[in-house]
Amino acid sequence: MGEPAPQAPSMAQAPFSDVDADIVLRSSDNIDFRLHKTILTRAFHGFDDLLSGLATAAAYQTGTSDAMDSSDEHGRPILVLTERADVLDALFRLFYYVDSPTLSDFKVLRAVCLCLDRYCVKTVPYIIHELLIKALNVPAHQRGTTPGTVYALACRLQLDDIALLAARASLPNSEILRELQIDDVQLISSAQYHALNVYFNDCREAAARVVADPLVLIPAVELPCSSSHSTDKLLEYLQNPGAFGQFHPIRSGECECGMTETLAGTRKDLAGQLPAEPVVIPEWLCDYLEACNDELYRKPDAENVTRPKFYVKYLREAMACPFCARSIDSFLSFLPRLKEIIDEEVGKVQLIATS
Repeated sequence: MGEPAPQAPSMAQAPFSDVDADIVLRSSDNIDFRLHKTILTRAFHGFDDLLSGLATAAAYQTGTSDAMDSSDEHGRPILVLTERADVLDALFRLFYYVDSPTLSDFKVLRAVCLCLDRYCVKTVPYIIHELLIKALNVPAHQRGTTPGTVYALACRLQLDDIALLAARASLPNSEILRELQIDDVQLISSAQYHALNVYFNDCREAAARVVADPLVLIPAVELPCSSSHSTDKLLEYLQNPGAFGQFHPIRSGECECGMTETLAGTRKDLAGQLPAEPVVIPEWLCDYLEACNDELYRKPDAENVTRPKFYVKYLREAMACPFCARSIDSFLSFLPRLKEIIDEEVGKVQLIATS
């Protein structure tokens, strides 16, 4: 018995079924797209070369059955591509005067991005920018992708701004480099992989630096239960305590935490100066900041260290001291400010340009 006859190709839906089209692009699943060469060559450098090569090959055809297979019944040349019809449909809709594709399936979006790269798109459509950013803003459990994949696609399409956003979105994941899929790693260069590694390390250092020596970036008046040894400051506080916000001078015998730590000479006063006087904060707050330092160096995510699950242990220690217990509200008010400062410092870190 002979082999079954090959299945005849099907026609794509409008607008890719124009009778006045001058080329047919056939998908890997045997769907024919009737298109206009002008639109393809305006959008892609790659189709300039492909169509030029097709025209050259046609000039050397000799009228054999192979020549018949290279054109349809109306004489339009046929170019067989490796992509599925759903991917090609979304790709071509980006450049035709029709509604843009929804691309709600990230697998299709990824395939379209790879097509844009493969056929050397001249300008990446803005909707692709929007869809990649949208993929990063979806809650992690609903994404269907990872920031690492978006980073790889952005690098491939030379979208540096989106590559930076994807790198930032990866910060809550301390294993981002290990969790990059091999298919994604193959999309980026060694320099782009190195840039992501450097970025992650720089962000860890920037975040940890905020709490390693908090008084460099945080005025002492914003630290709960902080105290200056300055007599002048103490007298000023007693005369006008409302002007000092959360600044609570700890007088002898008032704090019962057992120990306090002295952070010497780097704090900023209300005028932004750096006096030589040290600042004393309770041991529980020092322990919290040290734990923040360790956690932020492991995972530079400010959200993680300002969650109740992380700080409740230190609140229990504070509640054991009558003086510090009065500052619980101050501590809870301080946490959003701490997160803001960490986010600001991490936000200053830039991704090494590799494109």
